[in-house]
Amino acid sequence: MIGLHKAVSDALRAAPKLPVDEWLLKHVRIERGNIPGPFDVGNSPWIREPLEQLRNNSVRSIFCACSVQSAKTEMVNGGMLYTIAEEGGDMGTFTQTDDTAHRFLDKRFKLHILNCEPVRAKLMKDDRSIQKQTVDYVHMVQYVFGTANIHNCQSLPLRTVWGDECAYWEEGRIGEVEKRTTSFDKLKKSKRVFISTPLDNEGEFYERFQSGTRSEWHVRCPECNHGQKLMWKQMKWNGEKARREDGTYNLQIIKDSIRYECEGCKAEWIDTPVLRRKLSASGYYVDEN
Repeated sequence: MIGLHKAVSDALRAAPKLPVDEWLLKHVRIERGNIPGPFDVGNSPWIREPLEQLRNNSVRSIFCACSVQSAKTEMVNGGMLYTIAEEGGDMGTFTQTDDTAHRFLDKRFKLHILNCEPVRAKLMKDDRSIQKQTVDYVHMVQYVFGTANIHNCQSLPLRTVWGDECAYWEEGRIGEVEKRTTSFDKLKKSKRVFISTPLDNEGEFYERFQSGTRSEWHVRCPECNHGQKLMWKQMKWNGEKARREDGTYNLQIIKDSIRYECEGCKAEWIDTPVLRRKLSASGYYVDEN
């Protein structure tokens, strides 16, 4: 009986969840983008740590301040797909306006839903479950709203909320959206993810980012292995040689001379695909708070 009981228990026990990056590589394909194919976080390794925090029950809020063209859109898409398939619970996806929310669902996320088998299998009624502002799954509902309408930010209890380009939202909207998860906070099952390219060093989004761990991406110099955060002051170019007699600049000379100077050994990094891969592979986060 003991052996039988153990066999039954093993059969009923849920399989351990894959790390988020492994789950994405297995189940998600990028159809539109610079690197189409399986969702390989290794192509943008700085999104691995924020995504893995989706499995960390001690973390309630994640604020990601990203540069342009840094895979933040795919991070949002991949993170939501993982949450729908592996976590469940009603979810809110918030953009700036109802129009941008509708375009996000109709032109971008709908394709991801239909191409991701574990998520598509949970639709209530195949693609008919995908409406203008909602997606009905057998285990949850996903609401897709704009925050410009304050009523969209109120009333609904949600386990998970995702905010896209939050720096563009009206002041106070992040706080309103966060309140949607209050009933799940007590159970330590809520998750709030806000992602944006900051407009400047102020505003609700930037202040919330500054109040957290403020983890900054660092890379190691290929020459001396010195770890460092990439800073604009380390960008160098031959400005004087490019300066014309009339005070204007020959931009081609500047372009050809641009390099990054290691703050440790002063080695000059010339931008090439090989160097980019080396720097990306060496990257890691450092908490600055």
